[in-house]
Amino acid sequence: MQIQSSTLVESLIAMVVIVVCFGIGVMIYVNVLNSDKHNMKMKAVLIMNNEAIDTKKNKNFIDYEKQVGDFRIMRIISPYQQCEDLFYLKFIAISINTEKTIATHDELVVIR
Repeated sequence: MQIQSSTLVESLIAMVVIVVCFGIGVMIYVNVLNSDKHNMKMKAVLIMNNEAIDTKKNKNFIDYEKQVGDFRIMRIISPYQQCEDLFYLKFIAISINTEKTIATHDELVVIR
């Protein structure tokens, strides 16, 4: 009766194959997580751009905060330096789940 066994070289090759597969899996997982963050940031930027357009179109220049989807959008308007007609318009998108800032939008606006 003979017992079959593998050699040290075969065991090392099997371990290398397993490590390579694990490494590829980790890279795919990290890419999926990063793409989700990127998509969230792009969505926030688009929402803030639309809010900026609506603000200028409706001439609604007051501070406010509202919830849009998974974000809390804050609009802050402040005078720019010492100009009477020039104002600093800032939008901040904050994630509702993590309470972290996702994106910001800054713009100078002439109000007459």
